[in-house]
Amino acid sequence: AVQPYRELSDTYGSDVRDLAMILETLILLGDYQRAKPIADEVAEALSSGWHSTQTTAYALLSIARFATQSGTSDRLQFKYGVDADTMTVVFTDKPMVCIEQSHIDTGGHRLVLTNTSEGMLFARLIMTGIPPIGTERPSSNGMQIDVDYLDMDGEPINPGRIEQGTDFQARVNLTHTGRRASYDEVALSQIFPSGWEIHNERLDPSQQETNKDVEYRDIRDDRVYSYFDLKRRRAMVITTMLHATYGGRFYLPMVEAEAMYDATINARVMGQWVEVVPAREEQ
Repeated sequence: AVQPYRELSDTYGSDVRDLAMILETLILLGDYQRAKPIADEVAEALSSGWHSTQTTAYALLSIARFATQSGTSDRLQFKYGVDADTMTVVFTDKPMVCIEQSHIDTGGHRLVLTNTSEGMLFARLIMTGIPPIGTERPSSNGMQIDVDYLDMDGEPINPGRIEQGTDFQARVNLTHTGRRASYDEVALSQIFPSGWEIHNERLDPSQQETNKDVEYRDIRDDRVYSYFDLKRRRAMVITTMLHATYGGRFYLPMVEAEAMYDATINARVMGQWVEVVPAREEQ
């Protein structure tokens, strides 16, 4: 029995990772009777939530060994149907089959899957997609994120309408609001509109002391990824210098932060439309 836990650094361990190690050990000992319930538990855990790459890798490794050495079937045979009266039959000697259902739209649907082989079948339903512009949802799970846009004197400005040629800054305030200890390996993702350009702080000596508590910043043409640890009940301020370069109307995507090895710890703010307007002529 392994008590629930999850490490965000060091060994990146978890209770599911440890169960997978126990399962692999029982398989090496040839004790498949005791391995079976643990294999079921590991498989159920894989299907029930988010897991780090460390946990997922060990779980898949142990499940694969169990499937190949426990006397299970050497082929996949099943039938399935999505909102249909007829079932599609699948028969293959490959260890895995992926069936894409790209035509399914939003709303309720009914999936029926029947295992017709002699062995155990592990099924996963994976849904992916990008939300339409403006439909993002804010979140605050163990972290609180606030984003302010300021002029170079530190005064608030409206990011929805900025004059062309203006230098300004995006200031992210990220606060640890959870009950757990420090969050190790946190990633902050900021993607900026096409009309804004990023001042690369590494090329500006006057900005060398900015964001000194950030372990690493990946600065690209249109986005910045910041990586750091967030101490318990502490806040961190991360600043990015920007320039309103190209006139037009653009979309500012949501700003998101999450613990890299526990995606249930996250925070994000919604995106918005912004404009870069011609500078007013001085009288």
